[in-house]
Amino acid sequence: MTKTFEIAWAKTNRYDHLQPITPESVANRESWERRTSHQEIARRETVFTSDDSIRLVVSRLIQGFNKKSGKNWTRWESLYTYGLRRTSTGKLVATYSATVKGKKKYFSPLEVWNFLSFDEKEINLYSFQEGRIEFVKRAKEMFGEVSFASQFPMAVELKQSEYSYLPSGSKDLWRTKNFREFVEVAFGKSRYRKDLMKAVAGAVERRRLNDVMYVKEFRGLVPTDWIVSALNQTEYKLNPYNEQFSALRAALHLVQQTSRKNLLFTVGRASYTRPETLRMVGEYGANLKYVGKVRDWQELHDAIDKQVRDIRLPKNKIKQIAAAKRIDKKTDGRLTLVTAKHTQDLADWGDEQSICIGSYAQQALDGRGVYGAVYEGETLLANFEVVGGPGQLKQLLGKFNKPLADQDIAAVESLLKEAEVIIPERYWGSSCREGLY
Repeated sequence: MTKTFEIAWAKTNRYDHLQPITPESVANRESWERRTSHQEIARRETVFTSDDSIRLVVSRLIQGFNKKSGKNWTRWESLYTYGLRRTSTGKLVATYSATVKGKKKYFSPLEVWNFLSFDEKEINLYSFQEGRIEFVKRAKEMFGEVSFASQFPMAVELKQSEYSYLPSGSKDLWRTKNFREFVEVAFGKSRYRKDLMKAVAGAVERRRLNDVMYVKEFRGLVPTDWIVSALNQTEYKLNPYNEQFSALRAALHLVQQTSRKNLLFTVGRASYTRPETLRMVGEYGANLKYVGKVRDWQELHDAIDKQVRDIRLPKNKIKQIAAAKRIDKKTDGRLTLVTAKHTQDLADWGDEQSICIGSYAQQALDGRGVYGAVYEGETLLANFEVVGGPGQLKQLLGKFNKPLADQDIAAVESLLKEAEVIIPERYWGSSCREGLY
């Protein structure tokens, strides 16, 4: 059934000091401004309400000119929408969407929860704050207390003070009211045990909440004893911003139970292969076949990579973009850089190095990156990825996605710099590995 929204409040701010934009005014702009031939001349904030939800819609009026006719035009366009609604189960759910290139896209509702927790003085620090103040005021009238702390009490109890700190896919855990309920929601009521609760409490006390988020995905797929042991013994050091926990259970269903034990206890040695494996499972899970037995994440990564390559690898030539032409055949006498000319090159390198470079075929064909190899004589030493318009190094890794020796890293970086490639301080495989490995 379609919801009926009513306008509860609206305000428009006009920028009367701005002059109409013209071809002459654009021509006189500084070079960094020249990319656009329109300007914002007003902004409107509108609060809409229905029986169980409230929205704040921010839009703008833009004015420009038609390059062919020289005539001016104006139009309203939506920028972003903040929302808050009560579900049939009584939970309050925040949403945030923005218009990107004419299409509505949803993003993390972090900012919504942030200003719902602010008082009026703190909201005043925002630009265009009146709409936010009105949104919060009416939300409190409709729903009562709407702060982050009131909706996610367990997060505050475990010192997760902001929505951004909550790992993806774990929000229901933080709505629980006590630690026992937290453990039951994470692992299931039927699997609740005192030693499990103690193990989770120990991980939390050691500030290893991300490890709990990882291990809970094994619930029901391995004996609870293994989960307790893993929480007590294994230090995962996971990065919640680089993990697709939502794809983990799908990955576990691809292997037999004894292999799940291997994945549970060897995760600390898979800082690169695990996130990459989960990325592929998340994207191609419905088309992947049962793998069976694996000893660790590296073997699962290689098995899935071969399947992904068969699914999506077009047998085509790769166009050599400008960055590829600069890089190809660069040599210092010992090492030589070679760029991929055909998708089969990527497949061959992937098989030889036991890495997933074959799954990047479409990016290479679309010109979204340059993919190449480093040879020492006839020996394949490593592979690399360069992305972006001017070209920036993103990955440089050897066999099994292992980093190279520092002297080899320095030699490859020097060759890439000669090819006008930007070398960031940190990338996958860099000698400055702190924060990545």
